[in-house]
Amino acid sequence: MKTPTVTRRFSGCKTGLQIALLASTAIVATTASASQSKFQDAFDFQASYTGESATNIDGGERRGSAYAGQLFVGGELDLNTLAGWKDTKIHIAMTNRHGKNLAEHYIGNSTSVQEIFGGQNTRLARFTISSSFLDGHLELEGGRTVANISFLGSELCQYFQ
Repeated sequence: MKTPTVTRRFSGCKTGLQIALLASTAIVATTASASQSKFQDAFDFQASYTGESATNIDGGERRGSAYAGQLFVGGELDLNTLAGWKDTKIHIAMTNRHGKNLAEHYIGNSTSVQEIFGGQNTRLARFTISSSFLDGHLELEGGRTVANISFLGSELCQYFQ
């Protein structure tokens, strides 16, 4: 029986996090004259938590249960409100995944039954800058992003299932 280990690694996102913090610091520094309320109006804080419990009541290697979770913390900085950059936003998000995989510990297969399990660490999930053109008909975004933001929430995803 493998003993589960929990590791907290920042090496994968250390550089990205440093860049994100540096960029955020630079933006705040360039707008030092902006009032506190202006910054609060420009920043939209986002946070969520997803938890999944699963139990193996029959079959597999043995009975048991496992819990896996994800903490999401991020936000959107509206540079139009803060610095007058029309239709431009910075998006940043961090995730922390933690917990135990029921499939690995009790069922004995490689297909996870808990959707949220995977990458048990803290990482920079998103750091992008986006700008809209042509009255919102064209949006350009660059940086580190996750596929589901741009593709799984689109009307186009119905054609690629």
